[in-house]
Amino acid sequence: PRRTPTDLYMLVSEHRAELEEALGWDVDTVTAVAHLTAPPKQQPLPERLLDAVIPIELEDGPEPGQWRKTRPAMRDYKYLFSDILVALRGRPTDWPMLDTAVDIARREKGRIHGLHVVQDAELIDNALTRRIQAVFDRRLENAGIRGNLVVDTGGVAETIIKWSTWNDLMVVGLNNPPDAQPLKRLGSGIIRVIQRSPIPVLFVPNGCKSPLNRMLLAYDGSPKSDEALFVATYMGMRWRTAVTVVTVETDYTSSAAIDRARAYLERHNVTAQYVVRSGKIAEAVLETAASRNANFIVMGGFGFRPVMHMMLGSTVDRVLREYKKPILVCR
Repeated sequence: PRRTPTDLYMLVSEHRAELEEALGWDVDTVTAVAHLTAPPKQQPLPERLLDAVIPIELEDGPEPGQWRKTRPAMRDYKYLFSDILVALRGRPTDWPMLDTAVDIARREKGRIHGLHVVQDAELIDNALTRRIQAVFDRRLENAGIRGNLVVDTGGVAETIIKWSTWNDLMVVGLNNPPDAQPLKRLGSGIIRVIQRSPIPVLFVPNGCKSPLNRMLLAYDGSPKSDEALFVATYMGMRWRTAVTVVTVETDYTSSAAIDRARAYLERHNVTAQYVVRSGKIAEAVLETAASRNANFIVMGGFGFRPVMHMMLGSTVDRVLREYKKPILVCR
């Protein structure tokens, strides 16, 4: 049936209230509309049968670019990261990471949603969670940033991915980067987050702090690196971040890729430096980051499908292991 504007307003308002009650935090109108209009995720029977037998580590995530076609698009891309999810474990390294999220929220006029994951319901209210809550509240109050903390039960990676649906950016501590050995990679929560997160993920190694004002964009022309280019362009425009783009020539990537990046950045009036390298991709990216004094890297997610990635590893894995400053991974 046809609905009047008043009907639609009431529908969205009621759905917004339902979401706020379920999530335990304030929900804006954009989020309520995006959730209300999202198509049901009913998989065909063959895919449902495969899901029943494929290990969760080998499941793939959403298609590249889906994240920015809903909430950021509804905001007309005025701000990309209005809602920021921060995974907290109660370790000392959490708090410099939270400070990084606060800095981003200040630039984006956004909110921070803290998430602490415990194994079972008996641990939801204990000395550790109360301490995390107190420090979280104090830091946000001192910074003048809105936010809240949720304590949930489940596997850490799976729970973080579940809550990422309601956010635009995820900030995660990088205490245990992906291992170089295939069998050890199989159990990596970091890998699961990269593979399945619907939103960009900012990894902060060992609680380091960075002003996030000198970026290195690793670009190879793939769909996931196109998403990284989109985010890098936004940061260059909105945050006035200094941008350097590196493309590494391989059998699959030509130097022409950097011309695409240059055209896109120039079309949006973003000035950047451009570097073409050859050789091993991870080494070239890390060396360029060091030589250009970058204080964070922006790059696309894994190029291989999960099974191949588990066997062969990736450039992203090595950058996560060796780069000691924040890395923003996009899909």
